[in-house]
Amino acid sequence: MNIDIRQLRYFLAVAEERSFTRGAERLNMAQPPLSRRIQDLEAAIGAPLFERERRPLRLTSAGRVLYEQATQVIEAMDRLKARMSGLVATPRRRFTLGLVPSVLYARFPEVLAALRTRLPDVEPRRNGQRRASPRLGRRPHRCRF
Repeated sequence: MNIDIRQLRYFLAVAEERSFTRGAERLNMAQPPLSRRIQDLEAAIGAPLFERERRPLRLTSAGRVLYEQATQVIEAMDRLKARMSGLVATPRRRFTLGLVPSVLYARFPEVLAALRTRLPDVEPRRNGQRRASPRLGRRPHRCRF
């Protein structure tokens, strides 16, 4: 069974409009090619998706299952697309912390979670040390953003 995202979008448009004609208008395409794509989808699934004898169109049981799942898939794809375009549009900044183990187990996980929530374009990284360094107090602190 080969189903692509475009077919799911076509199916959702027809299902939500409850009409091939209005679905085609919504998608800015002619109705015959849309009908053909839905027939291809039905052939791939092996079951009819719409009760065509009734107006407005109604989903069959297979159509209801596909509608539920297709909605989730399309929403996930839209979120992925937005996330990826956000990553590409704005490069992530790095924020590196050097920590001793005693700090790692205190409130650091809470602080890190808050940082990720408030600054999603910043990639926090930690640089944990096994034991305290004698140079720790002598080096100036540097934070680059």
